[in-house]
Amino acid sequence: MARWFDPRAAPAFYLLLLITSTAALLRLWQLDLLPPGLFFDEAYNGLDARAVVEGTSRPIYFAANNGREPFYLYLQALAIVLLGPTPYALRITSALIGIVTVPVIYWLVRTVLASDDHTEGRAPALSWVALIAATAVAVSFWQVSISRLAFRAILLAPLSALAMLFLWRAWVRNRRADYAWAGFWVALALYTYTAARALP
Repeated sequence: MARWFDPRAAPAFYLLLLITSTAALLRLWQLDLLPPGLFFDEAYNGLDARAVVEGTSRPIYFAANNGREPFYLYLQALAIVLLGPTPYALRITSALIGIVTVPVIYWLVRTVLASDDHTEGRAPALSWVALIAATAVAVSFWQVSISRLAFRAILLAPLSALAMLFLWRAWVRNRRADYAWAGFWVALALYTYTAARALP
């Protein structure tokens, strides 16, 4: 079973670091200015996150604005505590999640491919395929765009990827810890965005 970082494939690690740094640049550059202003949902999320910080509202489900799951809003509340109630504080949450998604996808792809008996001894090739997948996420127009907006949907990609990763490991290794982690990530995803209900 492959680990996300194989010492024998150090170049892959440095390439992943470069790809992740590129993803960070695309997501953080002028984050407070681009896109200009706040969309309605971003502003509403910000108001709810600020209410959490002020202690006037701390629900496990936000019923207003057509209903929203809480996990992302509590992360935004933490950002407001650290950075103040600004558009940058609201969007940095999404940007950081978008950046973390890149190595998560690398880990998922490499783990799934390495479980195939035909890939024994082909670690460099597996790393290249996983690096291509990570690059696609890093520069994807959709992923970059949503990483620069204060929308809770950004959490669905990394959490569902982690759920699939551990579900795959559980199926291959049949270890209770992997089943538990898969369940944890699926459960956490349910507190992020409505579409998470479609996860296995």
